[in-house]
Amino acid sequence: MKKTILISAFIVSTLIARAQSQDCSTVKKENEVLRAQVTAYEARLGIGKQGVTVTSPDPTLQCKFLSCTASRKTQTAVLSFLVNNTAAPVPIGLISSLYIHSGNRSRAVDEQGTEFGSGKILVGTSDTPTPLPTGVPIKVTVELLNVPVQTTRFNLIEAVVVKDAPGGQQQHVIGFRSVPIVWKP
Repeated sequence: MKKTILISAFIVSTLIARAQSQDCSTVKKENEVLRAQVTAYEARLGIGKQGVTVTSPDPTLQCKFLSCTASRKTQTAVLSFLVNNTAAPVPIGLISSLYIHSGNRSRAVDEQGTEFGSGKILVGTSDTPTPLPTGVPIKVTVELLNVPVQTTRFNLIEAVVVKDAPGGQQQHVIGFRSVPIVWKP
């Protein structure tokens, strides 16, 4: 009998000692802080309501973001997007940082303001100006060089497009903002 009473008293005292000592309002405040931290982290990674914003100054070139993956081994990120020409077929090319050119070059800027140059750029499977047919989405890949593994997101990626037009070539900068990076081994 004494054993049962002592065991019961021990269990009750243990439960009381481990019981929550905070009131509900304190717990609710802690939950709000944690929720805000999770939302901020998701926004930083581009998860949830906030996603990648795409801008194209040329209304005849519609662009859609696909992905941005990076290799830990090579420290190279690859931006993939679709470009759809809604006008007459026209050759386009993209300008890489590897080529000496007097105008703009494709580049990326991370959260700390570090700028990364672009390497190989492919329109479909070609690295030379490629005719874009009307109404057919073509995949474009832009290689971004020397990206540190700590980088989780690009604040800005600019893909400089050169397009044949009456009277010469025109440059357009297609912009991608808040681009999350998916790292792979």
